[in-house]
Amino acid sequence: GLHQWGKKSHKWLNDRRLRRLSLMPAGAAFGEVRGTVRWASPGADSPPQRVTVERSKGGYKRLIDVDPDTGRFTAALPEGTYLARAFDTRTSNGLASVRSVRIRRHRSTDVGPLVIRRPTGLPLETLIRELMAAHNIRALAISYVRNGQVAFEQAFGVYPDGSALDSGAVFKMASVSKPVATMAVLSLVARGAWSLDAPLADDWIDPDIADDPRAHRITTRMALTHTTGLPNHRSGEGLRFLFDPGTRQSYSGEGLTYVRRALEAHFGKPFQQIAEEEVFAPAGMTQSSFQGPKTDAERYVHKFHNDYRFSPPNWDEATVKGGLMTTPRDLSRFMLWTLAGAGLPDELWAAVTARNDAALLDDRALDFTRYGLGWVVNGGAVPILSHGGSEFGARAYMVLLPGERTGLAVAANATGAGPAIRAILEATLMRDRRLPAIDAALARAESFDW
Repeated sequence: GLHQWGKKSHKWLNDRRLRRLSLMPAGAAFGEVRGTVRWASPGADSPPQRVTVERSKGGYKRLIDVDPDTGRFTAALPEGTYLARAFDTRTSNGLASVRSVRIRRHRSTDVGPLVIRRPTGLPLETLIRELMAAHNIRALAISYVRNGQVAFEQAFGVYPDGSALDSGAVFKMASVSKPVATMAVLSLVARGAWSLDAPLADDWIDPDIADDPRAHRITTRMALTHTTGLPNHRSGEGLRFLFDPGTRQSYSGEGLTYVRRALEAHFGKPFQQIAEEEVFAPAGMTQSSFQGPKTDAERYVHKFHNDYRFSPPNWDEATVKGGLMTTPRDLSRFMLWTLAGAGLPDELWAAVTARNDAALLDDRALDFTRYGLGWVVNGGAVPILSHGGSEFGARAYMVLLPGERTGLAVAANATGAGPAIRAILEATLMRDRRLPAIDAALARAESFDW
């Protein structure tokens, strides 16, 4: 069949991708399965997302969508015996009851309610190990700070020599690099050494857009709020504007790279040194770098895409849009430093948490993606700061609750680690509170389709 991207859709966040296909022998006989799903404990904001049915002897597995309002589901299946269970990326498969169901040709079979528990009653270490096994994750790091103190800080998996990972293991953070780089920029602003609103062209202009007058309008504030008009990645044809600066919000790694180059030109030193002076040293982050592993290569956690292992990165210059290498210990220190205010004056912190105008969004339904300075900002009177990271072989997520001096950072060395990160958030930050915007962002990230 033919399938095309929807209007204004991003390929890497495509909500209209081709659905799952199954090939069946000619003349295969079908019956119907139907039922409902529910959480074991009441009060959840929505029913479990899907149902999995799998032949009891293997060979055929199917994901069935669930009505988000009623929890009901129905699907046609080839005749046979199946194991059915509720499925939800906010929890673990091991917390779902399993039911055997016999599908007969031309008949409808009701399996009744399929029940699944949230992970709040499972020890965190047990949950993490189960999630790693279920999603083929070889290494995972978690840093959890609560009420201004480290509550849990650990890495799971093994080093190349077979020894267990510890809190000094080095993970690649993908786009969670951006808010860390942002805090270095804001530290300079707080000291009066840099301006949010001066044209970056005063210090540097990318040769690709030197002849475009819009290059003289780009500011640091635009880059940190993702309103420069620049793309996320430059194409083979070079850097080009997608729209006029300041008129729309559109996620742009190139915007932050533009700031990095302007800073390096202005101060005459590499961004890695700027980050050391403005963030790493003040926060006590001793093993963090934007240019590859700072510590011995043996402590680096290799990225994996399925069974393909990536080599450690080692760049000649800082990669601020996705190159941060850091440890669970340093992540805890960064979150505690940021939650304590990062040395920013009140008016600058207010700018960090001031969300972009909703009118800048192409789709108002994506309100949970609105940026402050360098962070996605959600929440009411007390803001929630967050940022995700996703690339081949790495997934990461960070959430800060400044009003509670609480935060969580999770990193994993597997492309398919998104559901595990969501379940860990459900078992920690979202155990005692609902965070609808974070849940919506993580659910949307499931449409990453490599």
